[in-house]
Amino acid sequence: MSNFALNKRSEESNIYDLYAISNHMGSLYGGHYTAHCKNSLDGRWYEFNDSSVGRTNESHLVCSSAYVLFYRRRGLTSEQLDSNCGIDVEALD
Repeated sequence: MSNFALNKRSEESNIYDLYAISNHMGSLYGGHYTAHCKNSLDGRWYEFNDSSVGRTNESHLVCSSAYVLFYRRRGLTSEQLDSNCGIDVEALD
């Protein structure tokens, strides 16, 4: 995908890491959502299903219910993330 990127300063700036997946089971008229998210502190994947949260393996991430994939550009600082998405990172602590 690097050939199509506007910012070609370095190959590193064009690498994205998957950090979350929204899953949907059901039909267009109803169903159930779950999520898989990678914890940035411990590097492990967790599954969120209603009120329960538990660790999961990466092998469970690839499935037919994956609905939305969330990526983060590698190498961004917390200040860059804050300016890009309007979230006050300091307030999260």
